[in-house]
Amino acid sequence: MGLSQGDTGEQTMDPILHNELTRRRGVAWQEVEARDARAFIVYATDGRGQNIRYLTNFSPIYGDALFVMTPRRHGYLLNFDWEIPRAREDTGLEEFTASFDLVGEVGSLLRDLEVTRGRVATIGFDRIPHPMFMDLAARHPGIEFIDITHSVERARRIKSAYEIAQLRRAVEITEAGVRAVREALRPGLSEVELAALADYTMKAAGAGVLAFPTLALSGAERVVPVRMPTERRVREGDVVMLDLGATWNGYQADLSRTFVVGRPSSDQEQAYQVVLDAWQRVVDEARPGVPCRRLQEVAAQVAAKAGYGLAHRIGHGVGLATSLEWPNLQSEEEPLAPGMTLCIEPGISLAGIGTVKVEDDLVVTEGGVELLSVSDRSL
Repeated sequence: MGLSQGDTGEQTMDPILHNELTRRRGVAWQEVEARDARAFIVYATDGRGQNIRYLTNFSPIYGDALFVMTPRRHGYLLNFDWEIPRAREDTGLEEFTASFDLVGEVGSLLRDLEVTRGRVATIGFDRIPHPMFMDLAARHPGIEFIDITHSVERARRIKSAYEIAQLRRAVEITEAGVRAVREALRPGLSEVELAALADYTMKAAGAGVLAFPTLALSGAERVVPVRMPTERRVREGDVVMLDLGATWNGYQADLSRTFVVGRPSSDQEQAYQVVLDAWQRVVDEARPGVPCRRLQEVAAQVAAKAGYGLAHRIGHGVGLATSLEWPNLQSEEEPLAPGMTLCIEPGISLAGIGTVKVEDDLVVTEGGVELLSVSDRSL
């Protein structure tokens, strides 16, 4: 199937989103020009479509996709034709191809664009299947493919007002799931039932999809910071840690809250207070100019002073992804800057107690941080 033309052009898109996408593609094109390239190609596959969504506002539900751009033409290639109506609506673009020979279709498009020699920039090709890339390179011996993925992902680190608004709504929906579990929690409910309640509540509140599978960890017998919910039924005195995230217009929240079924023990309260102290220390420390890894250091210091160790890294970025979104707060040297959106998640996992954690999303401002999540942090 060749390029399909539609009458839903960019002029019909919401003006704010249209301007946002134009700005993003303009930033990417500046990098293309700086590398003396004539076009760029973005690769995405289902579940790993953040960069293509960043530049087009659409990523495929199933299969692979390629987005090709020059100054005078955009072409979006994907596997399934039934995705095209939604893709056209979400992107405001006109030209789409549905095919299982995406390499061949890219070749046809590049020839139409008279791009047969020189440099072509690529984004996301670190995820492209090796045979697919080798086929593409073999069919275009006159083209040098150069990677600019890092440049686009650096641009994604600083969120616009539009992006922060989407993330704020994702957080609001996620907090509805937190409240539902807190209100329903009682002995006899299983971890699976608690996770399902959170999922239902978030989807009923407007979440298109979930950012990741909801975790509900209970008890002190099998203590790990991350695992899938089981049929284990919660008991009086159990710690229950909930980790969940809704998605809104592609932007993904990531929150955790810890509850106790009934009255918490002194050991549970003590461990959780250390988590809250570490959380507060990180919030106080986070501001423009502070190296990302400094947040890990101060949280670890609080835990160590109390005789504990952190269950995992202190956090990461949030946006079109969660755990894989830059920055990694455990090791990055780069300083925080206004517009970065972060998830901070101090946690402790102890035999005899369980996993206690608090996790919030925030945005770095000129003077510090603004918390996007505000739900109750008490046990």
